[in-house]
Amino acid sequence: MFGKGGWRMKMIKRMAIALGLMALMVVGCGGGKSKPPVIPEGGSAGEVMISGTYLPLNGASQLSFSSLFNKPLVIFLAGQFCISCGEETDEVKSYVRNKVPVNVNLLTLLVAAVNEDGRDWQTEKKVPWGVGTLADDLMIRKYCPAIQTPCTLVVDKAGRIIFSENGKVLPSRLEDVTGVKWEY
Repeated sequence: MFGKGGWRMKMIKRMAIALGLMALMVVGCGGGKSKPPVIPEGGSAGEVMISGTYLPLNGASQLSFSSLFNKPLVIFLAGQFCISCGEETDEVKSYVRNKVPVNVNLLTLLVAAVNEDGRDWQTEKKVPWGVGTLADDLMIRKYCPAIQTPCTLVVDKAGRIIFSENGKVLPSRLEDVTGVKWEY
């Protein structure tokens, strides 16, 4: 009636491909257990991480990272379709009561994204802090232990990474890492 079963093989192949893609998304999106925090590059906490003008942010043409070094900087590297990245964002929003702390800078960077993705993320998630985009994944490959999202970086006032960890990081832990109780 349906030929020699060719349609069944096609359906099985399509299902296998779909399952494989779903598994890849989960693993590539922080589905695995987080590694312990490390200082990137196996170097000291004094390694200078960021300098210069880097990315579009909230309608501005570009952002100078050095302008954010006046207080500790927490960077959330996220994937636009990463479920655990969205969960982490929601946890931080709840912790800060949808306000921006005055004594620490928060910044979400969407990896391998375009400007519209950043605006969409900020609007859909109702993120009160800055959201920017990175056109590639170089930053995550260089500074994140498991090379996947979510990845959280903490940068000190001198622009040095002092903390890097994959997986969701509790805001209370980030307060400990930044060394300041977040004020609003």
